[in-house]
Amino acid sequence: VFRRIFEEVHDIIKRGEVIDIKQFINHGEGEISRVTADLLSNKYVLSRVHERKGAHVETEEMILGQIVPRAIIEYKRKILEIAQKEKEDQIRSAQESGAREEEIERIMKEHGAIMSTINTISRDEGWVVLK
Repeated sequence: VFRRIFEEVHDIIKRGEVIDIKQFINHGEGEISRVTADLLSNKYVLSRVHERKGAHVETEEMILGQIVPRAIIEYKRKILEIAQKEKEDQIRSAQESGAREEEIERIMKEHGAIMSTINTISRDEGWVVLK
């Protein structure tokens, strides 16, 4: 169901159209309509008892400003780790094929730049680098 919703949204974006939520709420497929309604509805309502006592509950909207940037940084790091692995494979194959020393050094410099970026992101986020 989520895949079908994703594909429809992707097609709408590719056509340059504006995504209309009503299109999914009133969708011909009942599953898509139900899932859309579930995603858009507030599942939990804070009890009046908690409100009177001053309980502080962080909603998704309140922490979205923290979660999204962190998710983007984690995504960038993952992309860099994939690029790092590709560079390591390139170095290995260049060495095995007897490539020129300059070519191997160029790939190693690119690998070093990727590693440096990963280390910087990790240090800024307080993550430990195990590699």
